[in-house]
This record gives sequence, C-alpha cells and structure tokens, in this order.
Amino acid sequence: MSRTKTTNTKKKVNPKKIHTVKKAKHAKARKTARTTRTAQKKTYRKKIVGKGSQSYFYVPVTKGGQLILNSIDTIHILQFIDCLSHSQQLQNWFFKHKASILRFSNARTVKKRIFPFFKTSISPTSVLNSLDANFQQFLVRFMSLIHDESGKHHKSKDTVIVNNVMNRQLVPPLKGGTKGIIDTMVNFISSGLVMFASSSIDSTPNEPRRTIQVYDSDPRRAIIGICFPDVGFKCMAKCSNNDLYIDGYQKEAKVYTFFESMKQKEDFICRFYGGVVGRGTIENNDNISVSFPIPVVNTSVSIKIPKDDISFEGKSQEKLPAFYSLLTQWDEKYTTLLEALAVDMLSTIKRNRYLTNVMRVTGYLNEKYGFFHGDLKHDNIMVSKDGFDVRCFDFDWSGIITIIPNNTVLSYFNRKTVFVRRYLKTNNRNSRIFFLIFDAYRLFVSWTLGLSKSNRFDVFYVKCRDGTCINSIEIKNNDISFTIQDIIDYLITFTTSKTQRKIDFVIKVIQQKYRLNTLDWNETLMHENVIFNLVQFIGERRLKK
Repeated sequence: MSRTKTTNTKKKVNPKKIHTVKKAKHAKARKTARTTRTAQKKTYRKKIVGKGSQSYFYVPVTKGGQLILNSIDTIHILQFIDCLSHSQQLQNWFFKHKASILRFSNARTVKKRIFPFFKTSISPTSVLNSLDANFQQFLVRFMSLIHDESGKHHKSKDTVIVNNVMNRQLVPPLKGGTKGIIDTMVNFISSGLVMFASSSIDSTPNEPRRTIQVYDSDPRRAIIGICFPDVGFKCMAKCSNNDLYIDGYQKEAKVYTFFESMKQKEDFICRFYGGVVGRGTIENNDNISVSFPIPVVNTSVSIKIPKDDISFEGKSQEKLPAFYSLLTQWDEKYTTLLEALAVDMLSTIKRNRYLTNVMRVTGYLNEKYGFFHGDLKHDNIMVSKDGFDVRCFDFDWSGIITIIPNNTVLSYFNRKTVFVRRYLKTNNRNSRIFFLIFDAYRLFVSWTLGLSKSNRFDVFYVKCRDGTCINSIEIKNNDISFTIQDIIDYLITFTTSKTQRKIDFVIKVIQQKYRLNTLDWNETLMHENVIFNLVQFIGERRLKK
C-alpha cells in the first residue's frame, strides 16, 4: 500500500523555483569560468613578469628583427658577457648547445658566418682589455667548464649555478693569456651572442640569420632587440627623440592598443608591449645612453648607442630631449617580406605564396575592422619562413575607419584630400573599397620593385594557369573582389607596346605626364591621380562583371 501511495503521489514543483535554480547554476558556472581565466592569466603573467631587476642584453636589429651587418660593437659584447655572468638560463643554454656553438666558433666558420655582424674595428684583444678583472676571471672559468673533457658537471644536471662557475678552479690560468686563448674565448662568446639572438631559448640554434642590411636607412631612430634570458622574453624597441617620429609612434601605439584590447588577440598583428618614455645622456662624448622601462618584465634597461651612428636631437647637449620607445614583439620565426624576397632564393611558387597570403590578410582586416595600413609595403609586413603566416606591423600611417582616423595618410594627396578625409570619418562601402584598393596597390608595387629586374617582366605580360604567376591572386572584402590582373591592366594603360610593359617604364611615363621632379616610386606610382583613377578603373570593371 505504501509503495502504491508513494508511486501515485506527485509533488507539485514551482516553475519559478526551477528557473531560480537554473539561474544559480549558470551564475556558478560563469564564476568558475572567470576564476579559471584569471588563474590562466596569472600563470601566463608569471612566465613573463620578473621580480625586480632582470639581466638582459641587446643588439641593433632591422625593423623585422634581423641582425644587421657591421653593427655589433664592443658595448654589445660587454653587455652580453655581463648578462651571461648573472643569468642562469643563458648559461644553461650555452652548455646545452655548446657543440653547435663550438662548430660555429672555429676560425674559418666564425670569420665567414659570425664576424660579418660585428664592426670591423673590433679585435679580440680590445674586447678582453675592456673587461674588468672580475669579468675576465668569470670568462676564463666559464670557458674552463665548457672545455671540461669529463663533462660530469653538466651531464648529470642541465642547470649551471653562477656560484659554481665563479668558484671553479681556473683551467687554464689567465696570467696575461696568449693570443690563441683570447681568440678562442671571444670567438665562442661572439658565436653564442649571434646564435642566441637568431633563435629562442627553447629552440635548437640553427645557422645565424642571413641579412642584406648593413645599417638602418634612417639615422634619426634606433631599433634595438632586447633579450631577457631568465624570463624567456624578447622584444624590439624603436627609440627616437625626434618630434616627427614621436608623433608617428604615438599614433602607431593607438592602433596596437586597439588590437591588444581585444579578448581574442588577432593573430595577424604583431604583439605590442607599450609605448614608454625614457631619458638620454651623453657618456664620455662617445656613446648616447638611453634608459627606459620595460613594463611587461617589471624592470628598466639602459642601452648605449655609438654617438657617430645616430643623429638624435640635441647631440651637442649634455642632457638630451626625452625619448619615446615603442616596444613590440621580437620573433625569430618571422622576417620582413623585403628580406624574404632579397635573401632567400625562393621558388616562384613560394615567392607568390607570400603575396597571396598578405593580400588575404589585408582583405580580412579591412572587412572585419575597417583597418587600413596606409604604408603597406614589403618592409612593413612580416612573413614566416614557409610563407603561410603573416603579421602586420609599423602602423604610424595606419588607422581604423571612424575609430582611429589617422590623418597621416593624407600626405599622399593634395587636391583630393577632402575625399580621403571623408573616407576616414565614415565607415561605409566606398571607404572600405578605397582603402582596400589603396593598400593592395601599394603592396603590389613595392613587391614588384623588390624583385630582381630579371624577374619583374613576368609580372606584367607572362600569364599562366598554375601557381607560378600572380595574376589570379584575389583581394576581397564583403564589398568588392578584384585580382592582381586588374591592377596590372590599369598600369598597362600607361604603355603603348608589349616591350614597354615594365614598371620602370610606367614610372617614367607618370613622371612626364604629371610633370614631377623625381622618379621615386612613392612620388610617381603613388600620385593622387594615379590612385583615384585606379579605384575608378577597378570599380567600373567589377560593376560590369
């Protein structure tokens, strides 16, 4: 009876109570998710942020993070040795990869692959003489461990404690040293510096990066790659106290901050670590010392720049005007498109893959954010070595339509400024189409000029059906879709025969047509009439289709 009674009895459930319970469960789930995300952020932050002062070293680099030929000076080597004497992680790296470093530090290889990055005025003896007695002792003790034949000290355990190195018996003793010992030490340290700057702590060092750049083309700024081995963090700092550069860097920081503020970071944008203000002084009338904070690692750095290599404002003064430094990602896996085209002997298919993926990213960012680069060219875009991954950077001419209307892009225009200003302030179909065509055209032109002269001909009149030509590469957003062939067909209108279908000839025709005083491509191919006529040409063609 009791069973039957229990079975037939139904409890009345209040619907409001069910809703309240479900609501409480959802709130608890959201709270748990927030706690998890917070814990993940703290864990990630712990991996980067250090406690107080961090050991570091720095070297001059290109915009894309490549080492520069004939640029590493004695001051950089001394800073590297100082970092090595205090950094446990850097010492671990040396012991872990000593075979590779020793291979590159032999007399023949170091001369061919390592020393081209160093200034020719540097000699091993001058480097050693620049060290004080403590660093000389450390260097010899460290080398004695490296050349220890037994290897028991570091085979049993990967970590090498600084104190153990400092307290080690000197083998061999310095005692004035010989040329052979000095050369061995300096060659080994120099090879380690170049190889570490060309790789990461977790990766196996490969051959040092090849580069074409001997010095930075603009002496009013310095681009420095800074590495903190103990926290596994690397960044680039673009430093200047020139008013024009500071204004551009501050505009660039706004664009970076726009993308960094998103919960889901954009993979196609170089990571940004802030814009910081620092101070500069002149030391011994030889070097300019610039100090500024690195917030992401909770420390400050002081970099020295040879006075003769740079033309900062106020060089004749003891105290220089304030410096502004833009801190961005330094990723050894990427290189600029300029370096990729000039250094790597690429197959045609791989070469065109670079352009295809950059154009795809350009259309994607334009469609999703109303983003325009404004100065999209082969040295303002980074690509991975295989050509599949793309990252945009150098945003001093860039903006987001209506949100960040960067007026710097108006510098291209004169009489038609009023139209471009309207495009900057209104995010509509015409604005997005204009800036997409503008960016794609500028990239294509710089890419073509970046090719060797023998390879430029096939861009204009050699058509093919496979991936060995670029004519069919598509650039699109939700408003328009066009191809490289549309741009080529427009430029061909400046020629009258097939033999004239060369970009160098087009430049001359534009220079004569608009009575310009220069053959520079930024003045000719980027003339306002050329750009607006191109937009009209592509628009009419696509509307007909």
